[in-house]
Amino acid sequence: MLTPLLPVITKGEAKTSLFPWYVYPPVETFVARMQAETVGRTATFFCHSRHYIGRSAYMLPRWLTTPWLALCRWSVNPSYLSPRVIQRTVISHEFSGNKMNRKRKLLIPLLFCGAMLTACDDKSAENAAAMTPEVGVVTLSPGSVNVMSELPGRTVPYEVAEIRPQVGGIIIKRNFIEGDKVNQGDSLYQIDPAPLQAELNSAKGSLAKALSTASNARITFNRQASLLKTNYVSRQDYDTAHTQLNEAEANVAVAKAAVEQATINLQYANVTSPITGVSGKSSVTVGALVTANQGDSLVTVQRLDPIYVDLTQSVQDFLRMKEEVASGQIKQVQGSTPVQLNLENGKRYSQTGTLKFSDPTVDETTGSVTLRAIFPNPNGDLLPGMYVTALVDEGSRQNVLLVPQEGVTHNSQGKATALILDKDDVVQLREIDATKAIGNQWVVTSGLQAGDRVIVSGLQRIHPGIKARAISSSQENASTESKQ
Repeated sequence: MLTPLLPVITKGEAKTSLFPWYVYPPVETFVARMQAETVGRTATFFCHSRHYIGRSAYMLPRWLTTPWLALCRWSVNPSYLSPRVIQRTVISHEFSGNKMNRKRKLLIPLLFCGAMLTACDDKSAENAAAMTPEVGVVTLSPGSVNVMSELPGRTVPYEVAEIRPQVGGIIIKRNFIEGDKVNQGDSLYQIDPAPLQAELNSAKGSLAKALSTASNARITFNRQASLLKTNYVSRQDYDTAHTQLNEAEANVAVAKAAVEQATINLQYANVTSPITGVSGKSSVTVGALVTANQGDSLVTVQRLDPIYVDLTQSVQDFLRMKEEVASGQIKQVQGSTPVQLNLENGKRYSQTGTLKFSDPTVDETTGSVTLRAIFPNPNGDLLPGMYVTALVDEGSRQNVLLVPQEGVTHNSQGKATALILDKDDVVQLREIDATKAIGNQWVVTSGLQAGDRVIVSGLQRIHPGIKARAISSSQENASTESKQ
C-alpha cells in the first residue's frame, strides 16, 4: 500500500541518482516489510552494499523501520537496482495478517517517541524557569516627606589679620602666647626701637634748622620789601629775597614730615594686633631680623566669633531655592533663611545660622554658585577649614515618589534612568527626572508613577526586554517607613 505513494527510482535514474548509496537499504527494507504486512506473505529484503556484504539486512535494527522513514520522498524498487548491487540475500519472514498486530507494532514506537518529546518539553520548561533571573523590586507609592537641602561647605574666619612688620629691626620681645585670644591694640612683638629713636632725633634737628633758615629768610624779605618802596633796592633783589623765603618755608614742611614719619616708625616698633581674635603660630622668635613689609607674616590673628561658612550649590538648585523663597515655601526668620549645620563627625551643631549672600558669578568649571552663611561661635567649636554640611529646610512636600538610589543609574548623556518590571514581568528602561536626594533615596518627579516596580537588586543579570522574576526587596519596607 505504501509503495505506490512513494516515487520509484528506475534503473536509469539509479545511475544518475544524487542520493548516497547508504540510503537505499533502510528504505528498501521498510517498503518490503510494509508490502509483506499488507499482503500477508513472505517479503524479500534487498540490501545494497558497497563492500559486498550480503548481511546488511540482518544488521538493520527493527526501530529503523518506523513510520518516519515513510516520509522519505523516494523508494527503491528491487527490480531496478543500481549496477552496484552485487548480491541479493533472501531473508524470509512470516508475518501475520492480523491488523491488530500491525497497529500495535506501529503504536509502540509512536508512544515511545511521544514520551521522549514530552520529557524533553518538561525539561526545557524547567530549564527555562531556572534560567529566569531573580531581581529585587520596590513598588512605588506616593507619600509626604520633609525636604532638607544639604549643601557642602567649609568654615571661613570672620576676620583675618596677617601681622607683618612695617619697620625693620631686631625682634627683642614677643608679648603673646600662641593660640591665646588677643584684643585689638594688644602688643604682639617689640622691635628694637633705638635706631628708630635716633632717626626721630635727627628729624627733629633738621626741623629746627629749617625753622631757623626760614626765620632768617623772612626777615630778609621784609627788609627788602620796605627798601623797595623808597627805591633803595632793585626789584631783582626783592624777588630773590621772596624766593628764598618760600624755599625756607618748604624746607620747614619737609622737616616736619620727617619728624612725623620718624615718630610713626618708632611707634611701629611695637607690633600690635589690629583685630580681636585668636593668635596663631608665630613664624619668628626673639632675635630674628625682620624688614618692613616683608612677604612672610609674623603671626596670623583670626576672628572666629561669629564665623562664616562658604557653601556650594548647583545652579539648578540655586534657582529652585530662590523660587521657593519667593513663594514662601522656605520660611524666613527676620528676613533671612535659617540654616542648620552638621559637623564632620556627624553631630548637629547647636547654633543656628542664616544665609547672608550668594556670589554673583557662576564657576564655569563646576557650574556651581557659592553661598555664604554666618553662625555664632561663642565656644570656638567651629575652626577655620572644617568640612561641614549646611541644612536648609524646604518644607514638607506631598504626593512624592521616592526611589532608592540603588535603582537609579545614569546613561552616557548623564540622564537618570531606572529599570522596572511591567505587568508581564518584562524588564523596561525608563528615563526619569530625579531632582533631589533625600538620605539614600531620590525624589522622582517624572518618568515613574505609583505602582511601578523598580528593580533595585540583580541589575547585573538583566537587560531591557528580558523576563525576570520579582522578589520583595528589603528596601521596600525602609522606603515605606521613611515616607511615613
